Amino acid sequence: EVKPKEALRIFWQATNARMAQPPRETRWAIVGAGLISADFAVALELTPGARVIAVAARLLSKAKAFAAKHGIPVAYEGYEELARDPNVDIVYIGVVHPVHYECAKLMLAAGKAVLCEKPMCM
Repeated sequence: EVKPKEALRIFWQATNARMAQPPRETRWAIVGAGLISADFAVALELTPGARVIAVAARLLSKAKAFAAKHGIPVAYEGYEELARDPNVDIVYIGVVHPVHYECAKLMLAAGKAVLCEKPMCM
């Protein structure tokens, strides 16, 4: 039987061990290569523990240009490939608002966390 003081000591040891480790990096992807997405990419550059690892746009040329400008290693044409990327933790939806629902639904169905800057559907 573990006494309450002993249980508390074990809890604090485990908590301190977790706190001593650096926080896990959050791997972001951005859907859309417009101005609002660019602003968000800059904000993530300044956010400790966040890294943008992919961007997707309707046109590969736009995705590649956006990726080059923001130092993002992967650019996708269309959104399905990004949804299948196992390295992405969370997706920022930065497309025009009539497409929010479609993109958010696709990412959620793929098991991604989603941040949608406006209502998902209007």
